[in-house]
Amino acid sequence: MAQAKIVVAEHDKVVTEVNDIFDEISLSVGKMIDNIKNISEKSSVMSDKKEEMVEILQNLSASTEESSAATEQVSASAQQQLAGMEEVFTKTEELYELAERLQQEIDKFSIE
Repeated sequence: MAQAKIVVAEHDKVVTEVNDIFDEISLSVGKMIDNIKNISEKSSVMSDKKEEMVEILQNLSASTEESSAATEQVSASAQQQLAGMEEVFTKTEELYELAERLQQEIDKFSIE
């Protein structure tokens, strides 16, 4: 009977140790679950931020394209104005030549 008590005591001790080990495993699994939830939440936040960045970059790209188009329009307008000014200059030179010729013709009929 004394041996049975020893066996039972050892069995209780082993059961207690196994119980402690399972408690530790349960705690570790709980911590792992919390860590996985935390990682999942952080991953979701990162995904949201990535989408925001993509949208910002798309908006920036669209703004850049609009700005480029506006710059091209301004450049084309400036070229048209330059061409118009060159034509005015050419016509002014022609008008000056005509005025000189007219003056020469008028000088022929001058009475002194």
